[in-house]
Amino acid sequence: MTNLKAQGAGSVVDFSALTALEVGTGFKVLNIVGEIGGVIDLSNVAAIPAGAADVKADQSGSMIDLSSLASWNESGAFPSRIRVYNNGQVALSTGTTVLGDVVVMLNGGTVAVGTLELHGAAELKRAGTFPGDVINDGVVAPGSSAGGIHISGAYTQSGSGTLEIELGGLVAGSEYDQLTIGGSATLTGTLAITLIDAFVPALNDAFTIMTFGSRSGIFNTVSGADIGGGLLLNPKYGAANIILRTVLAP
Repeated sequence: MTNLKAQGAGSVVDFSALTALEVGTGFKVLNIVGEIGGVIDLSNVAAIPAGAADVKADQSGSMIDLSSLASWNESGAFPSRIRVYNNGQVALSTGTTVLGDVVVMLNGGTVAVGTLELHGAAELKRAGTFPGDVINDGVVAPGSSAGGIHISGAYTQSGSGTLEIELGGLVAGSEYDQLTIGGSATLTGTLAITLIDAFVPALNDAFTIMTFGSRSGIFNTVSGADIGGGLLLNPKYGAANIILRTVLAP
């Protein structure tokens, strides 16, 4: 395990001369950590071709600058992650960054990017605000139990993409997952519903799982809709939201 760390306000690790980054392979992981105001400058690294890395920015002023990064395809024995906590920031490309099998975890921080493309087992998860556009050919999963993700730009889900929604009560963002989109939503692929915390929806219960500025398309597949007891969770597609409502099974 290799560590690259900047800790404390005014602490700057400058690797801006690097254009390539060799990360861990096999059971090796490269940890890139900025915390308590620390900054790591990797602003000219354009691609991470393969391997495992854990990129983490924690607390205000902390930043990992990967602003030239166009692609990262993970292939190590450990999952690669981008994690942002407590107003920390990871800067990716202002254009498009393509992630293959890399997990992005929002924990009250920011991932700054123009467009984020998720492929394979790549995920956008936890809770927070995402300032760019998202193309989901992987998984978007709000919350670490129930929670909410806000995408400021547009959201496009492909036929291979999945939106995972957990229902554990009737309050959006704290008892059930919600994805809010500032721009347009283009939908296909899978909506995967899971009940948590021993919650069982009653007849006519309603859950606003998505909001958006506009919408085209619907989910091709809805899994987890049959909750037993003769009840189904039925998605209603509106102009500004999608509401799951508990109805009687036909």
